[in-house]
Amino acid sequence: MVTQPDKQRRTSRAAEHRASQSSGRSNERVHGFEGQPVRRAFIARARNYLLSSALRWDHAWVLWLDVDVVRYDPDILMDLMSIDKDIVVPNTLWYQPESWDFWGFDRNNFAETEDSLSLLAKLGPDILLVEGYRELMTHRSHLVDMPTHLGLAYVPLDGIGCTFTLVKAHVHREGVTFPTYVFENQIETEGLAKVAKKAGFEVVGIPGLVVFHAQNH
Repeated sequence: MVTQPDKQRRTSRAAEHRASQSSGRSNERVHGFEGQPVRRAFIARARNYLLSSALRWDHAWVLWLDVDVVRYDPDILMDLMSIDKDIVVPNTLWYQPESWDFWGFDRNNFAETEDSLSLLAKLGPDILLVEGYRELMTHRSHLVDMPTHLGLAYVPLDGIGCTFTLVKAHVHREGVTFPTYVFENQIETEGLAKVAKKAGFEVVGIPGLVVFHAQNH
């Protein structure tokens, strides 16, 4: 959480919530396609708990940061705030430290396309869609597939992944939280973007502002 500037001073507060899902479930089952509805609803509840516990009246921004993000520019928060949008995300990639080869990680940062909207119309709003699984191709346009050489140019998004996400605090104060149920085909972080857009807020991503996630699976 970042407070409003006061006499050239900003303060921040980090909050952490440790929770665990029920034991006896394999990693493959938890992270696999079929395990996503339960897993993502659980994470959404944890995020909402953190939000209700940590958000203060003087906070101007809320940063959602994945513990597995291992590298980013030291000025990234200033860059994100300079965009001045309600919700803004950078582009999250995997990389090989030895060779600096990199490829897309967070495919939950997406924009709908004509093909994806056609699919949504056929499915109806109560069917959960998740990105990055072969079981269902969503035909969306993903931030990780966009050019990374365009500086701070941004694009509108319809879903976000919250690997590294900056939210204006008033967005949360006005009732935009993480759905623990399917909302317009999404849940948790992607659902947050859908709720925010429904409430009239702007959600954007910056393909050329890159952060790196640990290659842990």
